[in-house]
Amino acid sequence: RQRFDLGEPLEELLAGLPGEPYANPWLEGRRVKLLFQFAQHCEKQRDFDLAQRLYRQSSHPGARLRAIRSLERGERFA
Repeated sequence: RQRFDLGEPLEELLAGLPGEPYANPWLEGRRVKLLFQFAQHCEKQRDFDLAQRLYRQSSHPGARLRAIRSLERGERFA
């Protein structure tokens, strides 16, 4: 999160983030929260496709709702 706040490109941060869940519940909680925060940033930047992908990877509370909202905001109606 600190690297993100310092302006490091999101693509680099995502490349360094493990795709698989951690076995440690605390670390996994941090990982999914970070994915959620990155997705929120993408949503604010109107990058709804990336936001949607990140929300789907996150089990953080509210991620599913935000994923639906990002579909609506991106006008991606099934």
